[in-house]
Parts: sequence; structure tokens; C-alpha cells
Amino acid sequence: MHRSHGLYVPTHRPLPVSAVKADIQTVAHGERKRPIAPFRLTKMLLTIGFLLTATAIAASVS
Repeated sequence: MHRSHGLYVPTHRPLPVSAVKADIQTVAHGERKRPIAPFRLTKMLLTIGFLLTATAIAASVS
């Protein structure tokens, strides 16, 4: 936590106790969380956009 010109500016938010306990139990039981694909929707939309663009270019050329 830092103070800047008298204003309280939090730099980090503490984790909720329930999240910390859940992580401790997960490690204790040897369970691992499944990795998440962070930009799956973005990749899908970009692919659709590229396909539509390619289709439009092919239609205008022919």
C-alpha cells in the first residue's frame, strides 16, 4: 500500500480466505486444475473474420 498526495491507492488486493483454503486443499490432495485457454473466443472470432474476408475477396475476384 502506498500513499500518493494523501490519497489511498491500493496496489494489491488480498485474496479471500476461502480461495486460499481451497488452494491449500487442492495442493494437499494432489489435484490439479485444468488449464484454461484464455483467448479461445477471440481466436474463434478472428478465424471467422478471416474466413469471411477471404470469401468476400474470392467472390469479388471471380
